[in-house]
Amino acid sequence: FSNSNQVVTQMLDRTSSGIFGGNQGFTHLSLPSLPLGGVGNSGMGRYHGKFSFDTFSHHRACLLSPSGLEKLYEFLYPPYTDLRQQLIGWALGSHSCTLL
Repeated sequence: FSNSNQVVTQMLDRTSSGIFGGNQGFTHLSLPSLPLGGVGNSGMGRYHGKFSFDTFSHHRACLLSPSGLEKLYEFLYPPYTDLRQQLIGWALGSHSCTLL
């Protein structure tokens, strides 16, 4: 807290924090769109609203294929016969499609 904007600006510029409130106490707590949390060894990340969900979630990719399509995907896996190699080469060839 300071009556001098210069002092507040210097504090902002010279410190590292998860959130900064110049002449504010806890107003930022009422804004779920602002993340909370420390930096470095002072915190585990950012919390508040969606930031909490993202911080404590493990994002991962997941590909689920319906059963019964094994024969369709079979050509992707070894052994690669001459016919399979030709089919894969054709599929990866210079085929193009104009969208616009």
